[in-house]
Amino acid sequence: MIWNITSLLLLLASCAQAPQSAAPAQETKVTIIKQWHASATTSTLDIAAAKLMPQYANQKEIYDHLAKPLNEGKRLLLLAEGCQAEKKIDLSFNKKFNGWSMPLLSKARDSQNYGDILTALPMKLKAKYPTLVTVICADDQKLMKMNQTAFSDARGFIGFFLRLKEHQNDPKKYAVYHRALEEAQRKKIDDPMEFSREQAIESINHFKTLIEMRNQLFLAAIVKYLPHRPTVIIGGLHAQGLMNMLSDNQVPAEILTPVAYPISSEALPQQLLEELQASP
Repeated sequence: MIWNITSLLLLLASCAQAPQSAAPAQETKVTIIKQWHASATTSTLDIAAAKLMPQYANQKEIYDHLAKPLNEGKRLLLLAEGCQAEKKIDLSFNKKFNGWSMPLLSKARDSQNYGDILTALPMKLKAKYPTLVTVICADDQKLMKMNQTAFSDARGFIGFFLRLKEHQNDPKKYAVYHRALEEAQRKKIDDPMEFSREQAIESINHFKTLIEMRNQLFLAAIVKYLPHRPTVIIGGLHAQGLMNMLSDNQVPAEILTPVAYPISSEALPQQLLEELQASP
């Protein structure tokens, strides 16, 4: 029923035991780790408060999993989402995530609660193990912003659709949302409920297309750095599509699904589409 859309969308917005994966048929050359991260603009400088966030368990498990071989002196090449392709993350990296910068992380790296810091994992690992970890960005800033806009548009149009559907037998309330939609779109709309439904579908399809476009960039980076057996820490909506691309290119890979990762969220874009398309 269409009334499930709100709860599905909330779960998707929020973008399990120890990491698990099926044994690869060939020797693994690429590891994809599904992450559930907080919004980059959410401050986590209060470490104790950040430990209460729902993403903490997922992020801590990934950090501990990757830190173990690093503590044994092994090297790690990470491909990172969220920053422009081919840029390296080191002390000169000037972007902040969750209020944390590379200099700030480097200063804190010997603290007892360093592992509890909730921020971009590639930055956190590079700051802790500067000589063992190499981090290469593999994303595209423009596509990232377009992806965020498409999701925001989908959420907005779904909100209008739900409210209009709810009040379609109440002319007064229906008119309020009709007028608000026209003001937001700056044009006259004859059928606001159908308009918002169609725009929501278009936005979700655009969102999915942009995910695929970004995956092409991740694939190119993986192929380039394949001799280093790269690890990719990435949002789960990217993971299976990227895995399929690697399989098509005969690159042995595995997916790890860490603790507290909301697996059901990966099917939500398609579920939202199907529910909107089925709605009268």
